[in-house]
Amino acid sequence: MRVDGSRNHILGDVSSHTVITNALADRLDQRAADSLCADIRATWVDDSKMERACKPLRRLGIRNGRSSHVGMQSLVRAVLAVDRVQPELLTFLVQRIAELADENFDIARTLLYQLKWLDYIVDGTALCETLLAIVDVIPPALKRDIVESLPEIIDVVSRPTAIEALGELRDANHSMMAPIVDALGALGVDDA
Repeated sequence: MRVDGSRNHILGDVSSHTVITNALADRLDQRAADSLCADIRATWVDDSKMERACKPLRRLGIRNGRSSHVGMQSLVRAVLAVDRVQPELLTFLVQRIAELADENFDIARTLLYQLKWLDYIVDGTALCETLLAIVDVIPPALKRDIVESLPEIIDVVSRPTAIEALGELRDANHSMMAPIVDALGALGVDDA
């Protein structure tokens, strides 16, 4: 697969989220990981390629004796499951969310949803801080989405950082009170 979702000889004819993740994890030394991240950044600055990478991968399956496409995780999520590239790509993807917020809201929202329920996060505190850093520069609707999604994106280690930042945001931005209180409740704060 290429980073834009089209076929490529490097990984062979793979389309399963697990196969892609395992192939990358097994074959990437730090130099190759840096090169992959650079290629992904160069490719995913194109909005159409970013959108395509967020769509579920498909593989050919057999149902009732007939071939059919079976939906899989997206290429974005497959690549984010690789430890060596995850921190750098999460930072890039959060920056892309901020860039796309005004010009292509739907892709920005789709990209945000790619960050939900990752199996694990290599550096949860950095992800939390990066997400919270863009809250002040994005439109209110996406700001609401980030606040509401935060409990489903961050890991347990970064919860104190998120709770503190959401408390400050609640005090500074009363129009966001309801989603902030909901997020704080989801993060385990009883008196939100």
